[in-house]
Amino acid sequence: MKVHDMLTFGKTTTNLKPSLTEAEKKMYAAESAMNFRFISQLLATHSTRVLGDDDLVDSETQAKLSDIGQFAELVYTPLPMELLVSMAPKLTQPEFPLEGYSSVLDLELVREYKGSVADLHCFVVYRPKTQQLVLSIAGTSTATHAAYDIAALKRQHPSGHGMVHLGFWKIYEGVWKQGAEAIQQGFKDHVGRVKELVITGHSMGGAIAQLFTLDLMTGRILKAAIPEGVTLTLAIFGSPRMADPQLSLYWREQVKSYRERLGEHAFTEYSVKAYNDGVPTLPPKNLGWRHCTEQPLFLKYGRLFRIPASQCEKSAFTVETSHGQSTPSQGGMSDVPPPPKERPAPLAFRPSENRSELQLSIKSSSTPGSPEPLAFPSLGLPPDVPKYPRGGHNYIFRDFESTMRRLKWLEDARAGGEGWEDRYLQKERRHSSRTVHGVILATRRRALSNPRAVFLSHHHS
Repeated sequence: MKVHDMLTFGKTTTNLKPSLTEAEKKMYAAESAMNFRFISQLLATHSTRVLGDDDLVDSETQAKLSDIGQFAELVYTPLPMELLVSMAPKLTQPEFPLEGYSSVLDLELVREYKGSVADLHCFVVYRPKTQQLVLSIAGTSTATHAAYDIAALKRQHPSGHGMVHLGFWKIYEGVWKQGAEAIQQGFKDHVGRVKELVITGHSMGGAIAQLFTLDLMTGRILKAAIPEGVTLTLAIFGSPRMADPQLSLYWREQVKSYRERLGEHAFTEYSVKAYNDGVPTLPPKNLGWRHCTEQPLFLKYGRLFRIPASQCEKSAFTVETSHGQSTPSQGGMSDVPPPPKERPAPLAFRPSENRSELQLSIKSSSTPGSPEPLAFPSLGLPPDVPKYPRGGHNYIFRDFESTMRRLKWLEDARAGGEGWEDRYLQKERRHSSRTVHGVILATRRRALSNPRAVFLSHHHS
């Protein structure tokens, strides 16, 4: 059965359970990392609150989070960040590992380091165009990291307000000092040019980033070191729980206090949970663990939604919008039965919609009635195009696993050495010839090369 975008009574909806294109089948078949979908099936609790148009995050915020998310992904690199920055003009070209990672073209490396516990990789960079200082903290990438992940015992938080995950705290103790020193160095090197301090991380890195941010807000570290007028932003993706109810409440109290002292916009927090990602369900709530962010975000099919505070511990949601409708998130435990499925609306295509797997329409954004400009210049896709229908831990705004695979090929090709380009491209093209994932890459390249390109449709076969 084929699934299409459908135009019905002025609303665009999608079939309730989209099948996969051949390209998507190949993409998922190439997976080697754990995406925690089975954990989501086992542990995710389904919310009875349907997320709709009123919950959609504006495109500017979503584009900003996609942009910051690049740093949460790049920190997993097996190569030195200094090398990636120096080679960025080449590495961001078509067929190379950082294709689409435009942020790497606009940064200055302040410091790169590994924590004294478990060698957790971190870096601090300065972005001249956005005037951001960014601390990025890696998540789990080794067996040693995983051992700390499962050390889900509780220990007293130094504030005296509640308990913290023992394993995460031990890793945090190994990274915070160097991170604080690097941030201080960044402010010193770029006096008067930093407008925003961003702390980001994916997976376990998100939990470590939140602990670091808590200490920044309370002044436990970097006392009076954040210059006046510099805003603080926390952006974490697929983060596990790391606090008990008392520490979670303490976090929220400190957020409120920080804003009362410095202004409502002095601190912004984003915690993104992706569809079918089981990591945010860990450690389980019924064992006394809680998330700290009061209003997290939910990502499904390329759209971000605000989760109401009352549902902040839920990880599975039904999504219904005028731009597209989807079924409840599959799997998970529900407090009540999920809403019944609706019959798909009849197909209603315009005659010109002779659809292929991926179709581009080139229109001038200055023409009246033409589509909106791309919301995600780094992705080449507008926010209303379904992406990564199976969800998972490594599909936040990009096929992150593909990026890491290509960076590993780059490492194997001895990047920077004589003949590295040929060695790398041989691996890249061999892989592309085996899969139709090359279709997606080629389409994205066309979108990136022409800023007027927009997707009108996404046809699943």
